[in-house]
Amino acid sequence: MLAQNGSVSQDERFAAYQVTIADYNEALGHNIPGVFTDFFARQGVIYEAGEFRQGQVMNWQFAVGLPISEPYWARVMVGRTERDVLMQAFERRVLTYTPDNPPDWRVEMGNVGQHYWRWRYEE
Repeated sequence: MLAQNGSVSQDERFAAYQVTIADYNEALGHNIPGVFTDFFARQGVIYEAGEFRQGQVMNWQFAVGLPISEPYWARVMVGRTERDVLMQAFERRVLTYTPDNPPDWRVEMGNVGQHYWRWRYEE
């Protein structure tokens, strides 16, 4: 679990969500949980070479980048409600997994560049 002060600890209650590590990225040395690799592998209708067909919805390394942190659980405020959220930083996005969300919205992407810009340059 990642605390507000940046400390990391073990909290066995998160095991109830049954999130496991599915991949290890050797380039930067970080694990990737199955909830994110499943998200990367989603199939659907795509438009390619002038026609519609079934295929992988995104090239995750292009869209998200490589992982630059380990995945961490945290207890955070989301819409005035405290929730358990798994988060992991990648080169271009931060991915979150919120088990309480509806199935299609459990994994969400945040744009790292926008957050940094606001923190660094806006009042």
